[in-house]
Amino acid sequence: MRHILRNWELWCADILESHFSYPALLHYRSQHERQSWLAALTTMLDLCSLLLIGLDGLDLPTSRFLFAIARHTAVDLAQVYLTSPRKLTSERLSSEDFLHLREDLEKLGLNFRRADAEQQLAEIRKLYEPFIWNLADYLHFDLSPWLPETHPVDDWQTSGWDHFAAWSSTKMEEIVHLVLERYRNLP
Repeated sequence: MRHILRNWELWCADILESHFSYPALLHYRSQHERQSWLAALTTMLDLCSLLLIGLDGLDLPTSRFLFAIARHTAVDLAQVYLTSPRKLTSERLSSEDFLHLREDLEKLGLNFRRADAEQQLAEIRKLYEPFIWNLADYLHFDLSPWLPETHPVDDWQTSGWDHFAAWSSTKMEEIVHLVLERYRNLP
């Protein structure tokens, strides 16, 4: 796990250097839905926040370094684009969601070391979420909540034809036939 955190630390440093040096890169987007550098950065900050609070069985002091460079990346890029931090008007992790998160972690054998973990997590999140929210607003990205609302289907599991999946194979053949007929009749 330390090696993974170290790789993410280097990734954050690379994002900071490249996007700070070449601000136009900030606007490049992935060709795939739900895959953005800002989402990855936010996920790493969220993960480090949990590790900084302390989970039984996970003692990763290197998470402090990853949190530091990831937050530095968020803050500096927000400054480059003059998106000053703002007071948060919506909540990515409600108290109810925190309870679900705690339950999910406990199922994995990971328990918070502190009784005031929810309060500690809220304090740590204040260090980066205002900057992340502003970058997301500026770039017209939707920030993901801490807990998934549904079970998303990965891009490799879908195709452009999947919205026809609920129909019968006969109906699908009719649609394909109509499309091919129209194509053949084009001048």
